[in-house]
Amino acid sequence: MERVRGQFVALGLGMIVLVVIATLINRGPIVLPMLVVFTAAGAALLLWARMPRAIVVVDFAIMAASVVLLYWLVSATPLALFLLAAFATAREPRRWLAVVLALATGAHVAVQLALGQDTIVTALATIAGVAFLFAVSRLLVSERTQRVQIAELLAEVEERRQQEKASDMLAERGRMARELHDVLAHTLSGLAIQLEGARILSTQHAVPAALRDSVERAHQLSRAGILEAKRAVAALRGDQLPGPELLQELVDEHRLAAGSPTRLIITGEPVPLDADASLAIYRTAQEALSNVRKHAPGAAVEIMLSWTPSAVILEVIDHGGQISGDPIAGHGSGYGLTGMAERAELLGASIETGPLDDGFRVRLTVPIDAVGPAS
Repeated sequence: MERVRGQFVALGLGMIVLVVIATLINRGPIVLPMLVVFTAAGAALLLWARMPRAIVVVDFAIMAASVVLLYWLVSATPLALFLLAAFATAREPRRWLAVVLALATGAHVAVQLALGQDTIVTALATIAGVAFLFAVSRLLVSERTQRVQIAELLAEVEERRQQEKASDMLAERGRMARELHDVLAHTLSGLAIQLEGARILSTQHAVPAALRDSVERAHQLSRAGILEAKRAVAALRGDQLPGPELLQELVDEHRLAAGSPTRLIITGEPVPLDADASLAIYRTAQEALSNVRKHAPGAAVEIMLSWTPSAVILEVIDHGGQISGDPIAGHGSGYGLTGMAERAELLGASIETGPLDDGFRVRLTVPIDAVGPAS
């Protein structure tokens, strides 16, 4: 739209210059003051994009009066009148500009006949030329207006489609949240109650210390599972998603569940990330720790989160020897390293996984400029 307006302004200014040059060549510098008024009024009409409607009418009237006076004083070329016809449709209020154009055309024809230099046929030809240019300009403006309206309608339809899509997605996420809450959260709550009873019994009777510790860890894990289920429900309902700030909780849960040395190392200055990037970092660390518990139980684990000017880098390294089984499949984890790679690809991030001499490494690199700040 701006490009079309720029082209129109350039063409209009070119036509004004043409009228000025043609008049100066035929009549000399005597017409210079009147040409200055004509040029200033025309340039203002073209360049002042937010000119008030009342001033538009006054400016156009000044331009029209200068055209009539130019012809009356020095019998200048009627090209300026045709230019006026083209300009009459360029701005609102177009009805008033059409009235001014009609009056100017009538005055111009009257001057033509009064000077005796033109015949009635010439005067009629002038009127026809003005009417033709006005009609063509009006059609062009109408076509441009229709294109703008069509573009606005298409944008409105697309916006409504996106709103409907978002509404459907929100409804589906609500349904999933209810199912998760009613099934998984309730099951975990029952498990936690049973484990709490077992933990109390283990303290009242002579049971092996290993069994007591195992029941205690199972109880703590069930509580952690309830908390994670609540977070998942909150995420589905659009609440705050977990991110890098909760990595320490993951480390504590893993240390409790696996009974192995686990530490978190954070370097650099944290920066805000959008929700998807924050969740990707959290879920990648969560899945990597889950895989360690499955494939290298008891292995020491290091989680390193590095904030650099260009990227956030998450590394999860275990020192439990070569992982057995198929880590890519995730053994029923529901996510696995394949899920990590898919989530990273959607973000424009990269993930590297592979064995080390004494263990396994997962490395996620999230470019800062790709994920943007938190909204």
